[in-house]
Amino acid sequence: MQKLKSFVYIFKNSAFKPAYYQEILQAPFKFSLKYFLLLFLILSFLTAATLSFFLYQEVNPFLNQLKTQLPDFYPEKLEIQITDGQVTTNVAEPYFVPLNPDFFPEEIKQGLKNIPTQNILVIDTQANPSDIRQYQTFSLLTKNDLAFMAENNEIRIQSLEEIKDFTLNRQLINNLWAKVTPYFPYLIPGMITLSLLFLPLATILAKFIYLALFSSVTLIVVRLFRPKVKSPLQSINYKKSLQINLHAITLPTIIIALFQFLGVQPKIPFFQSIILLIFNLIIFSALRTKSK
Repeated sequence: MQKLKSFVYIFKNSAFKPAYYQEILQAPFKFSLKYFLLLFLILSFLTAATLSFFLYQEVNPFLNQLKTQLPDFYPEKLEIQITDGQVTTNVAEPYFVPLNPDFFPEEIKQGLKNIPTQNILVIDTQANPSDIRQYQTFSLLTKNDLAFMAENNEIRIQSLEEIKDFTLNRQLINNLWAKVTPYFPYLIPGMITLSLLFLPLATILAKFIYLALFSSVTLIVVRLFRPKVKSPLQSINYKKSLQINLHAITLPTIIIALFQFLGVQPKIPFFQSIILLIFNLIIFSALRTKSK
């Protein structure tokens, strides 16, 4: 309990009490490193817990639905044969495989209903890959190519010339899916385990590298900011600059978390860095005033 009270005290002062950094300058570096590690370890586990809740509440029902219904996406009588890179089918063309938004979770469903794309796949062996836009589809299968829409509404084209003999039909889909579905019960526990193992490590490492680089900037700022008279600012070298930022990152983290909680995305570039730099200036001002 005492350690928890101590952490809360450091957390509160690191975020809201610039004068507290006078004490930080006098503390050993490992004191600040322990605080930083504990802060982002807690935040990482909270993020992992939130992700786990989302996976069980939203993704797991969708996976159960996917397990039984995905083969139905493929039309029962459609057979696509590729021989020496050329496509033939057993249906009248152009053949449309429509997009069904009702199959997806509610969040995705609403987005799909608002986009102009109406089909997952269109088959037209007489068309050109560039015709994909007029068909309002995610992908277009032509005589020799598979065209699909990529990022920024860009058309990507995959040649089929390397495929010598391949037949796609409902039976093949069912056989392949029967081999995959036994692994479904392990997907959610596996994703949760990976998030608990790697999310804290990745978060802490990324934040520390970011602060190590950012502290070089704040060191330049403090060199310009410090007075010629004796002052705590004069004792700040790179190590102390990094130590200050191991605590100062607390305030930007709180602000960004509040934005995320409200569902608002800050549109200011380098938002975290701007807040951190301003807070560094406030800290330096408090230390300068303290010296006077």
